[in-house]
Parts: sequence; C-alpha cells; structure tokens
Amino acid sequence: MYVQAPAADALQGEPAPVSEAVTTAPAELTQAPAPVASTATEPDDPVEAPDPIAAALQSPPEDASLPAAPRPDPAPAPAQGPTVAADEDEDEAPSTPTPSAPQPYTTLGPAAPAYSPPRVRPFEMPARTPSAPVPYAVTPELPSAPVRLDEYRRSYEGPKDPVEQVYEAGVRGRFQAAQQMLGALDGAWRLTTSEGAPLYAFLLNDGGGAIEGAWRDLQAGPALNSSGFLESGAREGAGVVLRFTPRNAAASSTLTLSPSGGSWTGTLAVDGAVRQVILSRS
Repeated sequence: MYVQAPAADALQGEPAPVSEAVTTAPAELTQAPAPVASTATEPDDPVEAPDPIAAALQSPPEDASLPAAPRPDPAPAPAQGPTVAADEDEDEAPSTPTPSAPQPYTTLGPAAPAYSPPRVRPFEMPARTPSAPVPYAVTPELPSAPVRLDEYRRSYEGPKDPVEQVYEAGVRGRFQAAQQMLGALDGAWRLTTSEGAPLYAFLLNDGGGAIEGAWRDLQAGPALNSSGFLESGAREGAGVVLRFTPRNAAASSTLTLSPSGGSWTGTLAVDGAVRQVILSRS
C-alpha cells in the first residue's frame, strides 16, 4: 500500500512508503498541541488539620537515660477508731464509735409457746387388745310390716355395750371438769327489768379472768344495728361490770351486777338514766 507523497516526490514519480511518509511528516503534525492556559482561577487546596495520633506515633521515644519524674506518695490509710469532723455542727448527731472488740452474745427471753394444751384434755378411750376373737353377731330379721313410732317404748338405739358406756362416761366427766373451771357468767343470759320486761340478751365467755361476749337488743327487733360486742368486762370484788355501746346511744352503757342466788341483780346506766335489772340464764 502506498500513500501519496509530497509535491517534491511527486515530481520525481517515485511513491514513498507509509513508514517513510509517517517519519518525514511535518513537525506541526507530530508535536502535541500546547495546553491552553485557563482563565478561571481554581480554589486553593484545603489545609489539612494536624492528626494528634500520627504526631504521637512520629514523636521520638523517651530517652531511658533521663531520670523519671517523681511520683507522689499514696495517701496514708485512715486511722481506726472514732472519727471527729473538723467543723462539727451543733445540730448534727455525734458519730457512733466503732467497737474495738467483739460484743458478747446476749440471749433473749424464752419465746412464748406456739401451742398451749387445754387445761382439761379431751377424753380418749384406753387402748385394749381383745383376748379372744370377737364373735359374729347375727343381723336381726327385718320386720315384715311397717313399724309406727308410737310402738317404740325405748330409745331408737339399742342398749349400749360396755365399751360405749365407758366412752360416754369419760366424755361426760371431762365436760363437767371443763365446766367447773369456767367462770360463773359463762354461757347465755337474758337481761330484764325488775318488772320482767326484756332488755338485752348476752352470750358471755368467762374463763375466770376478763369477760368477753356479745349482746343483742331485744327491743330493737331484727335490725342490723341491734347487736354488737362487749367493750370490756371486769370483776370488781364479788360483782362484775360490763360495758357496751348500743348503736344509737351517745355513750357506752354500764351494767353493774352482783350475784343473787342463781341469777345476778344490779343496775344498767344508759345515757345517764339508771334502772334496776336482773340477769338470769336463758
């Protein structure tokens, strides 16, 4: 392949090869164009902030030959014993001193028992082992006709055997012993005027000490505020004084009683009014 040569070669009639034409090209074609100067002003490069970590890494190591800086001595430990503030305020409570020796162990008084047995133990059947086999009892024949209640001339239960009789006697004996330890006012009572008009009904618990119980107003009827509990019950000599407050009363009522045979007699003070009363078993 051949390229057309310049005018001087063309006059001679000899074609020039491509490589020669490229190497003999004018200087204007082989030189790169000069950069055009820009008229716009470019901003200055931003100034980078110093990096403290890089500066620390680039800093020269300390010389081991130089003497080390003196370190402050540690603060002494506080002395044992009571501490007193420098400026002690009068309103502040004094500090509690620390004991220098262990305190001796002090024992408390005996604790109250969680359970106290009853003064009268319930009756218990004594254990017994039969000496011989118990014979088999034949069941009585069933009646062929209905039996009327009027035809019974004894208790509905049959006669008690010796074991049942021992058990019943033991229960009755323990009950009588427990009743003898109670006070004279234990149980249900009825308070009336000297003419016999009903006033109050009492259910008292007299264990020989303080008297507790409840009352019910017999004149108020079945109302919600017609009953309550005793506020106090104490003995004064041979008599007793019971205090309770009716629902609609301005002050507590005081019942002062003295024994009189099987009943009690005395006075009832309600809102300043005093009347003669009799307390008898219900």
